[in-house]
Amino acid sequence: MVKIKVFQKFNCLQQKIVVEKGENMFSSLDEVKNLFIRSRNFACPVIAYESCSYYDSISNIQRWIQLEKEENNDTLLSEEELPVYLRWSVIEGFSPLYNDEASIKYCDSKNLTEKGYLKQPDFFKDIKSVLDDITNHSLLIIEDADTYFHEFKGAANAAFRAKLLSSIRNIHNSFKLKGATLVLMGYYFDISSDFSEHIVYLNEPLPNHEDLTDLVHKIYKTMGMSLLGENDLFKYVFPLRGCSLSVAENLLALSFDKGVGINLKTLWKLKEKDINATAGLSYTSSNVKLGDIAGLYALKEWLIAIFNGKKPPLLVLYIDEIEKVIPSSKFLDKEGGSSSSNVLAKFLSAIADNNWKLQILDGWAGSAKSTLAKAVANEFADRGAISITVDMTSLRDKFQGEAEKKATLLIKKIVAIGGENVLIIGTGNNTHDLSDPFISRINYGHWYIDGRNLRTDIWALKLYKHQLISENSYNTIVNSKNKENEIKKLIPNFSDLIEIEYSGRDIDNICSNANELGVSISKAASLNIPLSVSKGEQIAQSRTNAVNRMLDANTGVIYGNELPTEQTGNSFFLDLPKVSSSIN
Repeated sequence: MVKIKVFQKFNCLQQKIVVEKGENMFSSLDEVKNLFIRSRNFACPVIAYESCSYYDSISNIQRWIQLEKEENNDTLLSEEELPVYLRWSVIEGFSPLYNDEASIKYCDSKNLTEKGYLKQPDFFKDIKSVLDDITNHSLLIIEDADTYFHEFKGAANAAFRAKLLSSIRNIHNSFKLKGATLVLMGYYFDISSDFSEHIVYLNEPLPNHEDLTDLVHKIYKTMGMSLLGENDLFKYVFPLRGCSLSVAENLLALSFDKGVGINLKTLWKLKEKDINATAGLSYTSSNVKLGDIAGLYALKEWLIAIFNGKKPPLLVLYIDEIEKVIPSSKFLDKEGGSSSSNVLAKFLSAIADNNWKLQILDGWAGSAKSTLAKAVANEFADRGAISITVDMTSLRDKFQGEAEKKATLLIKKIVAIGGENVLIIGTGNNTHDLSDPFISRINYGHWYIDGRNLRTDIWALKLYKHQLISENSYNTIVNSKNKENEIKKLIPNFSDLIEIEYSGRDIDNICSNANELGVSISKAASLNIPLSVSKGEQIAQSRTNAVNRMLDANTGVIYGNELPTEQTGNSFFLDLPKVSSSIN
């Protein structure tokens, strides 16, 4: 669970919650609204409308059309001339967008046979049927239309492609003459050049800060409570970032306590579920802070500098085993196909378009790479930072276009949560294999964590964490110029243990077993086969691969595979406690 403190106003104002979108995204719903209305006014008959939420998108279009209806005087039109406002789905066929008599009557004429039986919906037949009799300024929304544009991928579907292109051309010509509009609604459109000349493309963003602020005000006003001040508003708007308006409204309603207001703890729990419901994303919960991780002084110093900089991250994206995802494209559709390159291209474009920062951590298993990546946001949670884990492999799907659709929604959510204030931390143990174009995007350092120069620090921290030494003893060790000698005074046979190259995870297991089983450290160590023994060759190769390619996470210099002298304290790491409250 994220611990929320009162947010500092200057941070929120400085970051403006959602900053510039990528070049293919609109920055606000008002921008989409204006373009939609222009498309209607200037007879652009076919719109590909990329949605985040069908419910919200259709509700928005209903409001925009209602404004149009109020401006136009339909009372002067005969019943046969009234525009109709329709939806079409492969399940229901035609249905009215409003419950107006003209639209209801028109839908019945299309859905029912002469004997009153329901017709089976058919995309091409139903589209063809409206060309001749649809009235001027009418509107038809086709739901899940993006699936039809994914169907014609590959030479085997050339006939389907030709049929779809012919239908779009016919609609374009017929609807343009009548000032009518066809809205192709979907989550992701991959429109080729032969279609693009007939289609206007609109990409609806998730709500921005102003939209969510208005929603919070609306909830308080509806419940008869006084409106929130600016500082309180920031606290309640932050968890709603990345939600559609309908989802945000549900989260607020479910977390509202009558007479008290929004329960922030409940709101964050619901927010976690919303993130976890997005394919490829999972909320990262961690009780660990930077002070709970031994050593890595240079890397920690840089992370503190990043979050104290002019554009501190609102979102930390954690990608594990990044070398298996980025170059080899493991998020293929189960049946193969080209979606891997499309998804990879979309993600890399999002990094460039939104100026996201990228940092890579390398090191062998148990070196605290993942722990550090997850601890960063928790350290700065009081500034609104959260951490989300990205799993590209979960985007794959056996259906054509579904991987790209999931990737589109994933990227929209990330942009809505963090805007440009996103820090990507990728971890792995063979990151030297990353492609050169991707390595060139690493702007916050390619770091190597070598456990050899951290063993004394790790032993001290884990002994204290598992209650094998006192807090006074721990602080004495940390402040000592010879940490190893201080530990030897407390732990029998430590001289033998320190000579063995245990990983951080190995040491944690040893100390945990000693505490839980009530045995000596030496006895607990006998149950553990060091990773340096079981994976010695791989570790040696990992260090060789890092030479002159990565930075030493402990010293900040270019890694050279040399055993450095012992670090004697956190002299430049003064703003973090030596013992954080999370291990008390």
